Amino acid sequence: MRLRLLSVLFGVLLPLGAAAQTAAPATTWAPTRYAPLNEGLLGAAVDDLKAQLAAAEAKLGPGATEVGILLARLAYALARTDNTPWGLPYTQRQHAQAVPLARRSITILEANLGPNSLETGKSYIIYAHALAGLFRHPEGDPWARKALYMLEATKADSQDKLELEAILRHYADELHVVHHDVEADEYIDRINIAAFGTTATPDMIRGEAYAPGPIVRP
Repeated sequence: MRLRLLSVLFGVLLPLGAAAQTAAPATTWAPTRYAPLNEGLLGAAVDDLKAQLAAAEAKLGPGATEVGILLARLAYALARTDNTPWGLPYTQRQHAQAVPLARRSITILEANLGPNSLETGKSYIIYAHALAGLFRHPEGDPWARKALYMLEATKADSQDKLELEAILRHYADELHVVHHDVEADEYIDRINIAAFGTTATPDMIRGEAYAPGPIVRP
């Protein structure tokens, strides 16, 4: 009797197990607000950007708008991919390489596009981001707030607004890393209000899609 019961159970469970192995996943992650950025600004590779920058400078000259944009993107990529061990002097971090690139970008973009362009705003927050990674947050904060005010003043969504918003979120992450938690939380709340009209952002929107790499905390 016991053997018959076991054989019946085995006969029922075996097909179920096979079906579980062949069944397609029940759910998949839906595209998020930041998905288009992963292959663009946020997914940019440092070596590729260096090559693009050299080509643009040779073709267009050092003061061209495209050069200013590429300088900002290279600075941002350096800061985002910085894996320098925290025990080393902060002057050895890639953020230190990013600072002069971002500052030069600001000069070019302000001259060519003006201080109210969202592209210029992205250079502001990238500069602040690089400074925060060197524990120079007070120096970068005025630039970060300029970018935040621009996000708050921009009503219609666009690729530029999404990029500005995503970089501001990364800046808030950087503030958490260097233990400026009150300022970081203020930024997150104001970004969420500007983007969604509320401080409570749904997890599917504020998830990992806007963060291409892990943040190394001390």
